Amino acid sequence: MAARSALGGLWSPKDLICCILLAYGARTYCAVLAPTVADESGPSTREDAGISLEDNGTTCLTAKFAIKFLVPYDVWASNFVDLVTEEATITMPKNVNIRGNCAESNTSQKPELILSWHKESYILNFQFDTEISQYKKKKKQQKFWKITKISFTYDTSDTTHFKEAINAGTFTASTGAQAVLFHAPLGYSYSCTSQEVFSLASNDDHKLVKLKMSESMLQPYTTDQDSNFGPKWKCAMDQQENLEEALPLVLGLLLGLLIVVMIGAYHIRRRNAVTSIPQEERAAYKEM
Repeated sequence: MAARSALGGLWSPKDLICCILLAYGARTYCAVLAPTVADESGPSTREDAGISLEDNGTTCLTAKFAIKFLVPYDVWASNFVDLVTEEATITMPKNVNIRGNCAESNTSQKPELILSWHKESYILNFQFDTEISQYKKKKKQQKFWKITKISFTYDTSDTTHFKEAINAGTFTASTGAQAVLFHAPLGYSYSCTSQEVFSLASNDDHKLVKLKMSESMLQPYTTDQDSNFGPKWKCAMDQQENLEEALPLVLGLLLGLLIVVMIGAYHIRRRNAVTSIPQEERAAYKEM
């Protein structure tokens, strides 16, 4: 039996299992059960991009997000002998320099988005690619786009963020080779309002830089003259939040169904018990 969700449509058995697991706090397992899926509830709402790349007057890549970096760096301790690690918080401003490369999905060239600010003291680089994957919902092979690498170049000589940094200079932190950080079918935009955190390995004494992204929407390989996003392909974290919001309704439906089954079973048993009494005894019972 399928249950109807609060967001419309029918719950699959996997969704019901996930909701029951959420009730017992099994968030990690539930996140596995709720992969990124497309929001196909009617026509998509087109949203304007904050960042866009153009090729011959046509937008080829659109993006918008809120980004913050947590960058560790070394300073002298109070004894001026030992080193201690401080952490700088760097927020990407709204006004950034935008450049990069456009590419067609059927060519070997890969799209690239490069954002820089504060006189090139900070440079954020996204590298994209495509692959053929099976779309489980439709059970067929489909072409997906993905981000294979994120790198962040920063200058610790910028005293605005790095106070009294030792061995100040320019360093680069990046994800591992051929990582799959975002994943969506061609023609779809990756959407994630939840905060996602990525670790970037820096060449500054192997330190780890934390990248925090929220309110994210990205879409390469676009051909839209108005810099609009396509239909949303929601991340797993957003899907889990939707399930958590609908959990009380699902549990209420299951409880109501259980009560109906118990009442029905009681009436059937009572009716069978009455019909099993001999007719003479039932007549005598009525006379009483």
